[in-house]
Amino acid sequence: MFHDKLIAEVFVTCIPPEIKDKTLLETNFRHTYKLNVLLIKRGDVIINHVISTDQIKQGDRVLIYGSKSHIIELFKDSIE
Repeated sequence: MFHDKLIAEVFVTCIPPEIKDKTLLETNFRHTYKLNVLLIKRGDVIINHVISTDQIKQGDRVLIYGSKSHIIELFKDSIE
């Protein structure tokens, strides 16, 4: 943890409806959810330079930086 922030890996088993089929830009992801996507692993492909036109999809492993409460709120259905 860094102050009140952390880096977490989330295995996305269920896409939150608010981001389904939308790019990070379309959701204004950083501003809206106060989270930064650092990396997306999709199968054998690693997207380590995440850009605004990327999407988070079901089955992705996403490395996210932000507060624990914001991560849990957005991905609550994917967290076991």
